[in-house]
Amino acid sequence: MSMLSMYTLTEADVERYVDQDVIFDRGRAYYRARRVIHLDVNDDRLSARVSGSARRPYQVEIWIDRGILHSTCTCPYDRGACKHVAAALLEWVHRRAPGASPAGSELAEWRARLEAIPPPVLIEHLACEAENDVLIERYLKRWMRELTPEHLPKLIARLFREVRAASPASLERLCERLLHLLDWADSFPDDRAIPVAVEALKRLPVAFPLLPHPARDDVVERALTIIHRRASRLEEGRVARRKLIYNLLGLIEHQTPAWRAPLMETLTSLAEGCGGLSFLIDVVRQRALGGDLGLRRFLAELYKRQGHWDEYERTRVRCLVDEDDYLELFEYYIEENRPEEAMILGERGMNALGVRAPRLAERLTALYLEWGERDMARQHLLRCFRYWPSEQLLQRLDTLFKGHRGWKRQRTRLMKALQAAPAMSTPRSKPASPIDHSQ
Repeated sequence: MSMLSMYTLTEADVERYVDQDVIFDRGRAYYRARRVIHLDVNDDRLSARVSGSARRPYQVEIWIDRGILHSTCTCPYDRGACKHVAAALLEWVHRRAPGASPAGSELAEWRARLEAIPPPVLIEHLACEAENDVLIERYLKRWMRELTPEHLPKLIARLFREVRAASPASLERLCERLLHLLDWADSFPDDRAIPVAVEALKRLPVAFPLLPHPARDDVVERALTIIHRRASRLEEGRVARRKLIYNLLGLIEHQTPAWRAPLMETLTSLAEGCGGLSFLIDVVRQRALGGDLGLRRFLAELYKRQGHWDEYERTRVRCLVDEDDYLELFEYYIEENRPEEAMILGERGMNALGVRAPRLAERLTALYLEWGERDMARQHLLRCFRYWPSEQLLQRLDTLFKGHRGWKRQRTRLMKALQAAPAMSTPRSKPASPIDHSQ
């Protein structure tokens, strides 16, 4: 019988060395999630770095002395071989094996096969196997303990702890898994469903830059729907409602158009049971003092809902960043019959955003012409021509500058600019002309 070496090591050897099923399973999960970020083998000594729950990777050292495995790891675990050691050993075993398939493709194949099996067949098969196999019975018991309404928040917390070191495919699966868990939680009683949704929303901000956008937005929307549907009949008192509001406010700086409205509706529904919009405004105003733009936008929307128009205007003016911000306040001035302020704001927005404000340019042109400000319209359209040169815009300028001294000379210069426009090197950042060409 040959003595154990790094080059004869098998997965069965690793499982025997780790000794504890739970640790081995976690190590295998780390290996499959590609948490082993560096691995080096020299004779019968292996060095590795494994990404764990700490900010810095853990250093793993493994060696074989007289056919016996030994290991150390810089993680706090001190009751034998840890999951980082198991992950490093499995990485080496599978990397060394000839023709070994990557863990990700292997898992994808298993997943596809499982999805092809009808659920009743799979359930019956697992139940029968558990009667005859103690290991399967043990796993099923553990899964059944984890997959209960009261334990789902802990499961979600655990999923997010591993998000920083996950591969893009793993992140996609995480969002898919969260959606399945939330769908299931939606069938629970209120006191069980809400903690699951809250835990998902509470953990999401940390992982926002990493998660794929469409799937991430689906998770947020699903969780908000669960809370919003139950907010009106939530039996907990004011303290519980306020705690829930504070948790949800952490999402505001990450809000997207896809779930801005559901977030607003959920928060206002929760606020009805603990002071209404006035309470919500006070909370958001205090938190917005730090200068967070998302909170300021949200505060402006709350003032608008409550009809506090002066406060709405003051708050909205302080968070003008993109075209949507300028357009919202622009339309407010129009509705309030304050065209001069709308014109000033429109000019300010065009100066700040330039080519990134085609819709604002269109609205400002229409406003100038509606109020007979032809000189302002001419100057504005000349600026628009610099951003979006087009024949239609030139025809519009012909109409506005008809009879003006010097227009022919200026028109010649504009024609040259129009002819040179196709050679410009900014096709991605230059949208089509936004100006309404109807006379």
